[in-house]
Amino acid sequence: MRTSLPGRVRRGLATLLTGALAAGLAVGGVVAPAQAAAADVQGGSATWNFKDSWTGYVGGSGTITPPLEGGQSVYPSASGAMDLQTAVGDVRFGGSVHYSAHGGVLDVTVSDLRLAVTSPGVGVLTADFVSSGTTSDDVKVATCR
Repeated sequence: MRTSLPGRVRRGLATLLTGALAAGLAVGGVVAPAQAAAADVQGGSATWNFKDSWTGYVGGSGTITPPLEGGQSVYPSASGAMDLQTAVGDVRFGGSVHYSAHGGVLDVTVSDLRLAVTSPGVGVLTADFVSSGTTSDDVKVATCR
């Protein structure tokens, strides 16, 4: 059975997601079980990109895999949990996006998007990056307020 999130949580998520949208992220798929202190995040996806100039540059001289949808990269399969009392939680997204150009000289893969909501309306977006064989885990790519 699907139920609505309490007003405080909805407002906190709305504020956070508004900030996230300003940073280029869209999130969907929060489902709250009835009368629970925590809501599991099931399904859903995130759409997010670096700046348009980055994707235009790479797309103009190379490839972006999978292809952009409406100018955005889609990260499927959201999972995580949100505390309904505090509006704090953690959501991870599957999938990856590979950017390649200039015969492989530019070679970047972005994966493991994570939105950590640290207080109502405040969160941090991180991602893992692999470039030229170097892996960087949990790189902060945006702060949402």
